[in-house]
Amino acid sequence: MNAKKPITRLFLTTALLAGGALQAAHAAEWPDKAIQLVVSMAPGGSNDYLARAVAQPLGEKLGQTVVIENRSGADGRIGTGYVARQPADGNTLGLISVTHVIHPSLFNDIPYDILADFQPVGLIAHTPFVLVVGPALGQIKTPQQFVEYARAHPGEVTYGSSGVGSPFHLGGELIAAATGVDMLHVPFRGSGPLLPALLGGDVMAAVVPVGPFLKQIEAGNLRALGLLADAPDASLPAVPTLNQELQRDDLTMLSWLGLVAPAETPRTVIQRLNEELQVVLRDPAFVSEKLSPQFYRPLPGSSDDMRNIMSKDAAMYKDIIEKAGISVN
Repeated sequence: MNAKKPITRLFLTTALLAGGALQAAHAAEWPDKAIQLVVSMAPGGSNDYLARAVAQPLGEKLGQTVVIENRSGADGRIGTGYVARQPADGNTLGLISVTHVIHPSLFNDIPYDILADFQPVGLIAHTPFVLVVGPALGQIKTPQQFVEYARAHPGEVTYGSSGVGSPFHLGGELIAAATGVDMLHVPFRGSGPLLPALLGGDVMAAVVPVGPFLKQIEAGNLRALGLLADAPDASLPAVPTLNQELQRDDLTMLSWLGLVAPAETPRTVIQRLNEELQVVLRDPAFVSEKLSPQFYRPLPGSSDDMRNIMSKDAAMYKDIIEKAGISVN
């Protein structure tokens, strides 16, 4: 009989129990210092705004300062990779968006797995997307007319985006695939040049977030045909959803943002973070003062809710990208 095996098993079991006890002890003491919230985009943008809006009230609930650190580059992949490499002690968080679950279907060299290397904390907010047309399609007033026109003019309807593989681009591909129309994609370097291109007639249509384009919609310079959402939105109460108008259930695109931590972060820490985040998101003052002015809608829910949305969207966008043959490598 080999006596070493039971001894080895006992040693390993003891070590695992000791490690678990240390992790539990740390989780009980957490947070014991400032928490770093990494924003993988440059200061001043929408991601940065939302992170800073959440950081202060979340820090107050946790009893520690939440410090914003911007690590931009590679459309968010540099900062997100940094978060994945940090100790899983609850002291480093990352802000991610729907763009991060699109990337794996576009790039071959991502140094992390967005679904496996992170533990979701919780979603924060979303903003609705809407199909708009500019003066070049001024005669189009409904989604049905848009689809009929596009079918009658295959390859002639141009739609702009903020870049290849962006949510703007994939929203157009989603509509094209669902309705069987052939449209011509025109990418721009970011969303800034897209608005003047729409207004000037250089492109005919676009799928855009409501916020930055609302003034032009309200002024009548752009016509909002339908929301890529499950329900109408308060910012555009008269605009129906594309699903309603086209009798479909697959024209939904949720542009969300949320918090993640390194994958092995203790579950008790994740639960505490999520609990305090829910308190912040359900505060009417936070919603009215911080979210609504930027056309964000709160998205309260559990860590598992966020994981489910990440997985669902990753699969949906992969399907869109593969069927459309989109590549940026």
